[in-house]
Amino acid sequence: MKKANTLPEALNVMGITYRMVYHDNIAELGADEPFGWISTKKREMHIWTGNGVNFAWTTILHETLHAIGDLGRLAILECDGDKNRNHAEIDALATILADVLLRNDLVKR
Repeated sequence: MKKANTLPEALNVMGITYRMVYHDNIAELGADEPFGWISTKKREMHIWTGNGVNFAWTTILHETLHAIGDLGRLAILECDGDKNRNHAEIDALATILADVLLRNDLVKR
């Protein structure tokens, strides 16, 4: 598990610190979570880094949206184990946010 030097070691979301765990090998994440997953109980985000930093940032933002949904009780963003529920919308939001942050140099690459 290697971390690209431009990705955070931890992420603070609404006062809760999530430890970032990076995976070079996509198989480590499991078939149900192909690019990343969050454990709100363990306060960890597991992120695949094998497709580059920009893609990893999109996945980090996707998992961050789940954290916001959980902490803010926003049903549209919560992760409740239903793999199909709202993931297309969350992916779209994460992709757009990553694009804005990266294009405006608001995160390190």
